[in-house]
Amino acid sequence: FIGQFLLIGSFDDTGVPQTFFAILMGDCAAQMTAVPCVYLFVTIVLILSNIASNVPVCQMLAATFPYATPYDWMQVSFSATI
Repeated sequence: FIGQFLLIGSFDDTGVPQTFFAILMGDCAAQMTAVPCVYLFVTIVLILSNIASNVPVCQMLAATFPYATPYDWMQVSFSATI
């Protein structure tokens, strides 16, 4: 189980998750809580958490969006556990 954390941490250091979310979110990356952007963000997290599991997705998001507010993390936790 600890290998998962090491693998995700190493993957975050490559910059691939940051680039991936920047491409998918587009202009919405800076304003995840705006009404049209929140639906896109929740959809992306929902799909990724069903493919890869919610823990790795949340870890990647923590490295990708270090400035996220508690409201943003509520959206992540809700959409990752649906």
